[in-house]
Amino acid sequence: MQSIHRLKKDADFKKVLAKKQSFRTPSFIFYYCSNTLPHLRIGVSVSKKLGGAVVRNRIRRQTKAMIQNQFDFTKAFDMIVVIKEQFLKQTFQENNKEIQQFSVMLRR
Repeated sequence: MQSIHRLKKDADFKKVLAKKQSFRTPSFIFYYCSNTLPHLRIGVSVSKKLGGAVVRNRIRRQTKAMIQNQFDFTKAFDMIVVIKEQFLKQTFQENNKEIQQFSVMLRR
């Protein structure tokens, strides 16, 4: 995922969370809002409860790969993906299917 497609600043995260638009699945919570940019920006949040740094980075990389395959990056949205403990209990395909559900919902 390119650098321009990432949410990095704390102020951007707070802005998205303040809008309180969310979509929940067993493994993820998606917070989203529209932005004024011509592209999608994504932030991924993984709790320390899920494991050490190596495990959290693996989860983050997998999630970004799933998102990159599912989303249209020309949409003007900011999105935060919060990963829940259920992520570790499900397979890659099951988690990918949950991201696909949100992607379909966002296209409407």
